[in-house]
Amino acid sequence: MRRVLAPIVGLVAALTLAGCMQPSDPDWMPRGWNAQDLRVVEEAPSPLSAGDVPGLAGERVRNDTLGVQARVAVVPGAPAVSTAAMERLRAAIDAREASTGRAMRPEVFAREAGLAERRCVAGSTLRPAGDVIADPALGPVGGTGTAVVCDILAATASVIGQRIRTIDAVGGAPTADRAEVFFADVASGEIVGARGLWGVEAAASLWSEVSDMLRREAGSLSLAPVDPPDAAAVEGFAGILDTTVPAPDGSFVFRLPAGFTSPALDALGAAASSAERLIAVPPARVTVLASPLGVTLSNALAAGAAFRAPDAPPTRTGTTDCRLAACVALTFDDGPGPLTPGILDALAAERSAATFYAIGRNVAGGADTLRRMVTEGNELANHTWNHPQLPTLDEAAIGRQIRDTQNAIRDATGVTPTTFRPPYGEYDDKVLKAARLPAILWDVDTNDWQQPDPEVLVARAVDRAQPRSIVLMHDVHELTARVTPEVIRGLRDRGFTLVTVTELFGGTAPPSGAWRSAR
Repeated sequence: MRRVLAPIVGLVAALTLAGCMQPSDPDWMPRGWNAQDLRVVEEAPSPLSAGDVPGLAGERVRNDTLGVQARVAVVPGAPAVSTAAMERLRAAIDAREASTGRAMRPEVFAREAGLAERRCVAGSTLRPAGDVIADPALGPVGGTGTAVVCDILAATASVIGQRIRTIDAVGGAPTADRAEVFFADVASGEIVGARGLWGVEAAASLWSEVSDMLRREAGSLSLAPVDPPDAAAVEGFAGILDTTVPAPDGSFVFRLPAGFTSPALDALGAAASSAERLIAVPPARVTVLASPLGVTLSNALAAGAAFRAPDAPPTRTGTTDCRLAACVALTFDDGPGPLTPGILDALAAERSAATFYAIGRNVAGGADTLRRMVTEGNELANHTWNHPQLPTLDEAAIGRQIRDTQNAIRDATGVTPTTFRPPYGEYDDKVLKAARLPAILWDVDTNDWQQPDPEVLVARAVDRAQPRSIVLMHDVHELTARVTPEVIRGLRDRGFTLVTVTELFGGTAPPSGAWRSAR
């Protein structure tokens, strides 16, 4: 009887268990890790060529006495951005002055010195420091002093990023090397460092994501989330985010230094990272973790948006500080005339400015040209109504010569001149009293009215100029108009920045009296 019951009991048990079993899923897989957002890349995004960025200009300072050669990028029409760049240049020069005990005095050099090219040299902030110091286009003469170089990291929509690197050296051997990155919205004037591209939660989130990535590489099978970082870890990782640079696809790349570790890695017995890594954060993650400016930058890059520089006069080079730059004022008398527009073309082509001393009776026929002068950032000044010898006139007549010209220029352009130039450079106390404006003369007379050989005229204008000189020319002579492009290039090649008379005097017309230069 027992032999019969045993099979029956087994069959009943089997049927009972079969009734409790669920159907199998042939597609079932064990649970795995969440998708990893971060990735390691082999190379950092390459800097842009400054020449490919519309609306961008450069400032360059070379001073062999102090031992400085420096370049920064500026954005005409965006004063806050240009000022931020120039402040960093000024800081490097201040430090050099302090270390040498010498004061900065602008210097110029012989023609063909090559100083007309003032833009950032692409990749210069990434080159070995010794190479930068040894490069005659970048480093201080003799290898002792300070080099300031720049790179454009991004230029899209209204956002531009720049890295400025400062290298100190003695005898060609670098002694200090530091770099600063900042990003700016040229429309709003907002400026942030690289860390400012990220929101307040980014450091903690990215610390955890990096820890998880390295934990997986170390062989962990844990699916548990990484414990959040403490305050010290967050602050340390925020410093790492100071290395952030954007990539063309809108991702952000930062440098994870050797030695990074976390409690999750320590628990595995994993050694700290032995080499630096480049970590890329994809655009989808950037838009979650970035600051508003960072989101704007990432989205614009991903969309391939072109950089939109603010409108600016074509003759402006940026924020020119004549305490640092070797400034010179090129001035033109007796116009406007038919040749004046060509001179304006030459100035605009070289991002240079000049001052035009207009004769009042010429204003009506040249009003469009005068308005163009003002629009393009040049200065318009008073050269009397009909070019008389002012000392031969009484005070009332002198006053009319100046006043009628002031009114004509103001009515045509909306601008009231703040300086005048006495015809033939002739003046006396009576003239100065009646004019009620400072008289601007010159210390470099090209005598272009004598129609010298073109080479002679260029040499007079270019070779005789010193920092803060005022150069006299006339925009009514064909020869002058023809050689003006060569004069401008020659002055810039020597290291000059061409500014208006008012800029030469620090942005304000000089006090009453007569002035031959701003020295």
